[in-house]
Amino acid sequence: MTELLGHDHVKQHLARIAVAQSPAHAYLFLGPAAVGKYGVARWFVQSLLCTGEARPCGVCKSCRTLADANHPDLQVLQPLDGKTTIAVEQVRTAISFFNTRPYAGAFKALIIRDGRHLGTEAQNALLKTLEEPPPFGLILMLAEREEDVLETILSRCQTVRFGLLSDTEILPLIAARELPPLEAFLLKHRYGGRIGALTAALAETETGSATRTEAFLGWARQFAEAPHGRLRYLAGMGLSEYEPARALLADWIAYLKVLNALRDASAAPPDLPDSLPRLMRALSVRDNMRLTADLLQLQSELKPGMNYLLQVEQALLSFPMIEV
Repeated sequence: MTELLGHDHVKQHLARIAVAQSPAHAYLFLGPAAVGKYGVARWFVQSLLCTGEARPCGVCKSCRTLADANHPDLQVLQPLDGKTTIAVEQVRTAISFFNTRPYAGAFKALIIRDGRHLGTEAQNALLKTLEEPPPFGLILMLAEREEDVLETILSRCQTVRFGLLSDTEILPLIAARELPPLEAFLLKHRYGGRIGALTAALAETETGSATRTEAFLGWARQFAEAPHGRLRYLAGMGLSEYEPARALLADWIAYLKVLNALRDASAAPPDLPDSLPRLMRALSVRDNMRLTADLLQLQSELKPGMNYLLQVEQALLSFPMIEV
C-alpha cells in the first residue's frame, strides 16, 4: 500500500510489538502532516488484531473487516462533518466504547487522527482513561507537534516520531504517471516527502492536475498585482473557515519552497513559463526566507474563531511588488 511507503524503522519496531502482542496502552505518533502516520496506525492495529500467521496477513476475518473500516474493536476519532474540533461528547462516547471488552480480538483500539482537533476540555476528558486504561486498551494519537497536546497527555504516551519520506521513495510514484515536467516538479517539491498528500494529489484527474499547476502560477502572478488585485484573488476562496485558511497558507509556504528549488537551472523543467525565472531573479533568497518565516508564524498563530480572511489578506499584502 502506498501510504505505508517508508518509515521502515517505525514499522519494524511496531511489528515486533505486534508479534509479541505487548503494546503500550498509549502512543503519540508525532510528525509532519500527511506523511503516513494514519496509515501506519491502522496497519499497527491490523497487525495486533490479525489472527493469521503473518501479521497482518490481509486475508483473515479481522484483517478484512478492518480494511472495510468495519472492525468492531477499532474506532477512529475525528471532527464531525463541518466541524473543526472534536467535541467533548465525542470523546466521552469513544471512552465508553474503549472501556468495554473487545468483541473479536485481544485489544480495543482508539485512533485520534489529529491531536490539535482536541480542545483542552476534550483532552482532559481523555486523561482519566489514559491514567487508568483497561488492560486490553490501545490509544493511538496523531499530532504534528508536541505543543498540540497537553503535557499531561504527552507524559502518558510513548512517542513514535515520523519524518518526511525521501526522494528515492516518492519519485517513482510521480514518474509512473508520466506527467508534464512542470507538474511533476511541482508535485515533488510541493508535497516533498508527504506521501499521504502526494498520493491524494496523484489520484486526481488530469483536470485536477492542470488546476494545481494553474493555482501555483496564479499565486506567482500576485507579486505583480496591486493591492486591490491581490484582494480580488482571495475573494471566493472560502477563507471565512479555519481549514481553508490554514490549507491556503500551507500552499503558499510550499510554493515558496518550489520557487527556491527552481533556482537550480539544471533541475528546472523545460516547460517553465518565462515569468517564473524573472520572479526568481527578483525575489532574493532572503526575501523568500522572510516570507516563509512570516507565513509559518501566521500558520502557527491561526486559531478557530479568528478573522481568517483578514489575516490572510495582510499576509498577501506584505508580499513585495515584483514585475513578472
